[in-house]
Amino acid sequence: SELDAVRPISIQAFTFDERGRMWAVETFDYPNNLTSPFAGNDRIVILEDVNGDHVADRLTVFATGLNIPQGIEIVPQGVVVAMAPYLVLFTDANGDDIADLPQGRILYQGFTKGDTHGANNNLRFGLDNWLYGDNGYNGGNVNGTSFGSGIWRVRTDTTRFEVYAPCGCGNSSAFGMMEDGQVFSAAATDGGNTHSKHGVIPGVNSATISAYGNAFINITQDIVQGDQWGGFTAASSQEIYTARLFPQTFWNRAAFTTEGTGHLVNVDFLTANNSTWSATRNATTPNVFASTDAWTAPLFSKVGPDGALWVLDWYTYVLLHNGMPSSFQGAGAAWINPLRTRSRERLYRLVPSSNALDPVLDLRNASYAQLVATFQNANMFWRSTAQKMILRNATTPLAKAQVESLLVTALSSRQNDVVGIDGYALHALWTAQGLGLFTANPAKWDPILRGLLLHPSPAVRMNVARAMPRSAASIQAIKDQCTVNDNDPKVRLWTLLGMAGQPALAGINMWSTFHNLDTWSQQAFTRAAAGSGVTDVATRPCTPVLDAVVAIKTPQVLPARGLRFVSNREGWEPQPDGSVAPGELILFDLRGSVVDRISYDGQQWSGNLRASHSPVYLYVFRTYGGVTLQGKLLRNASL
Repeated sequence: SELDAVRPISIQAFTFDERGRMWAVETFDYPNNLTSPFAGNDRIVILEDVNGDHVADRLTVFATGLNIPQGIEIVPQGVVVAMAPYLVLFTDANGDDIADLPQGRILYQGFTKGDTHGANNNLRFGLDNWLYGDNGYNGGNVNGTSFGSGIWRVRTDTTRFEVYAPCGCGNSSAFGMMEDGQVFSAAATDGGNTHSKHGVIPGVNSATISAYGNAFINITQDIVQGDQWGGFTAASSQEIYTARLFPQTFWNRAAFTTEGTGHLVNVDFLTANNSTWSATRNATTPNVFASTDAWTAPLFSKVGPDGALWVLDWYTYVLLHNGMPSSFQGAGAAWINPLRTRSRERLYRLVPSSNALDPVLDLRNASYAQLVATFQNANMFWRSTAQKMILRNATTPLAKAQVESLLVTALSSRQNDVVGIDGYALHALWTAQGLGLFTANPAKWDPILRGLLLHPSPAVRMNVARAMPRSAASIQAIKDQCTVNDNDPKVRLWTLLGMAGQPALAGINMWSTFHNLDTWSQQAFTRAAAGSGVTDVATRPCTPVLDAVVAIKTPQVLPARGLRFVSNREGWEPQPDGSVAPGELILFDLRGSVVDRISYDGQQWSGNLRASHSPVYLYVFRTYGGVTLQGKLLRNASL
């Protein structure tokens, strides 16, 4: 048959590299072929759009012989795959897109391989330079630490494994991260409202944050479920929208949950709830993706390098893994059913109706200055990628000194956007921490960190409290800057958690109202009070005097050549000052969002750039035949 002629495979998860290429783990062995870890039929592949038509047209096989890989992520050292019982690192020293070692290098082992479903999954390189992952019901024991379902994290140099946010649920199989590093997860086949959970305090069970329970809103009744009828029983990703292509309400606040049995991708909007969040949805538009086709089965989603939401659809009538009597199951505990197909999988991109995508960069040959400038990109993917590349490359004292100077400049930034994010400072902070600069030169960095405790962005203040060295200077800065009485509850919580490892210092007083705000604040206060010397008082003893927000800085760009602009009644018309290759003119506002775009066929432009209330634009001209980037700031009061 036609199906038999196609290799029955399924992508389990994917990520992207510094060129915007997709790296995916592809399984032939799922759902019931359990073998030894490196004797399987699964592989790592690289998918690439070579001609720019938004369709993948090149597939490169990077590594083969895997068995049931369930997560993949690029890290400074290479690419890591979650494949129970291991976490495996693959490297490519010569850049030929073939793994140096066919079986890679085992970083950690002890993830239980009980079946082909409830194992380690969903990897993500964190803002704080840890590699995070999720785990299903199989649990495990890594380096003497036993764990069940929930989020864990590791150092990729093999020095540390931690249980970060246990979920106390059945089968955690989703992981998301906000732009400030806060983590979220979802659980399948557990009931209740566990499709949306927030890891508030490390080592403590996640908070359940759904405001409406467990029911999804499907647009067809043709569904196949084994439990939790009409609700989340296959929640398998919890992606936070961390770009700026979508409308502003989505920015760092929309949480996408794929639910294959309901044929949909649910979207929750996160609103602050003291130390944690509340997840609610729009009753009229509860999903960003839903289908009446009973074979549609969204499994995984991720914000892409182009700002779109990429959705993996397994396209199978039977997605349900277990839940049937054992007589209907195979070796991997999966339901054996002829309606479980693996030859029609699709990858979609969800984009705004304007169909405008952010440009995909190529950072392979970027200088340190260009990488640090990328921290100002509107898409967290590019900021994180630049961070990883600096950590990968800046290994010599000379390179670290060069980067250090750039990071100090970035940390002088005071550019708070509408959702409280200063990506320039956030990623500069954790890059400096990852390079060991705080402890290598405390005389230089202690005053910088002290000043950053008054940054106008609460995300920066929160992360400074996380990143500061455990030292007398740090605890003194927390006292002097009155950080335990910050107006933002999450800054206060992370300050208390950071203080738990600091030397004791008398005279740190916290307002009792803040201490007793919620159970999470109380737990954090208890940790801090155990050793740091913090006490609570009846009246607020002080209020931090925060820095003012300054003008937003723009990314570094190449000088513009060959273009000028003439105004007319419709807007602004580009006028070539010589030869200009066919291409596309893309305008961004200073948050990095696409404002407008028009194309040029070598003879005429497709239209005019529309006028805007914003006085400043950044434009980039991208040729179709190459990767030519040209840009310039346009300043004109009438724009």
